Amino acid sequence: MINELEMLQKHLGQVANTSLDGASLKHQTQKFSEDITDANDFVGALQILDSSLKKISNLLEDKNYEDVQDKVLIASESVKIVDNCSFLGNALFDNNYNIHVGSKSFAFEIYNPIKILENSDYEGMKAYIEDKREEIASLLCELALAIAAYSPSQSFGGMDFDSQNSFDFKKIFK
Repeated sequence: MINELEMLQKHLGQVANTSLDGASLKHQTQKFSEDITDANDFVGALQILDSSLKKISNLLEDKNYEDVQDKVLIASESVKIVDNCSFLGNALFDNNYNIHVGSKSFAFEIYNPIKILENSDYEGMKAYIEDKREEIASLLCELALAIAAYSPSQSFGGMDFDSQNSFDFKKIFK
């Protein structure tokens, strides 16, 4: 009986000496989960936006901007593409996106490229689409690097999980 009591005290002491309490651990786990979920949703939205921009860009490549019929066709097809561009039921154009992965922040803003025709011509619309596609490609690369470098310590109270003296989660369950 004394051995069991000593063993229990030993294990309780190990749990009591940890720097994470249950509520804090739950909060930090939730933050880690939210960061990864947000990053995943952001990647999905960016990929859909890029695909839609590519479709509009292809329309612009194939048509003559001087022909009235082609202008009408480009505008109507582009409107359909923009109207159908959504992710998880949310329209993707005319939005600002802000997410955090660990300590790194990402922001992206995109407007309906058809609105550019109000103040510019098809060349201006084409330039805007090319710029946004390049920005999306760059963001996806940066995001991939941030996720690859993401350490649980960024969510879990700055603890170093890679060192030998790090917190051992198995101790909680012994």
